[in-house]
Amino acid sequence: MTTERVCGSCTLCCKLLNIPEFTSPAGKWCEKCDPKKGCTIYGNHPEKCKTFKCLWLLNLGLELDRPDKSKIVMKFVKAPQDNVTQLQIYVDLGYPKAWEIPYVKKMIDKLTSKGGRTFIIYGEKRTAIGNKDVLKILEGRVIK
Repeated sequence: MTTERVCGSCTLCCKLLNIPEFTSPAGKWCEKCDPKKGCTIYGNHPEKCKTFKCLWLLNLGLELDRPDKSKIVMKFVKAPQDNVTQLQIYVDLGYPKAWEIPYVKKMIDKLTSKGGRTFIIYGEKRTAIGNKDVLKILEGRVIK
């Protein structure tokens, strides 16, 4: 039986993900977040925030892999244009190589070998890893 994880003091998704309900671009702290205390409007926060679950919350990785410790927030999504699984890794700009840890690299290799893609996301900049032909077709498209 696995214990459900909770965010606790981790608020890194409030910095690394774009929150359009507020003027909070990816890579900058959400205007409603106090990094030391959490969401200042918790309970009235946007639905996108209420339903978001990073892979750490879904029991991937160890305690030391929690986003505020590892400096990355990861999630899986299905690409809207072709329904291919994408691993999106949002990286804290102050720690650009934080995603280069062994278990993340293994996930990327496994996903790529099965035709999936990975996007390393630094603020508004995205770097794609995956099948070169598919990536060429997607070049220039905005990936959400």
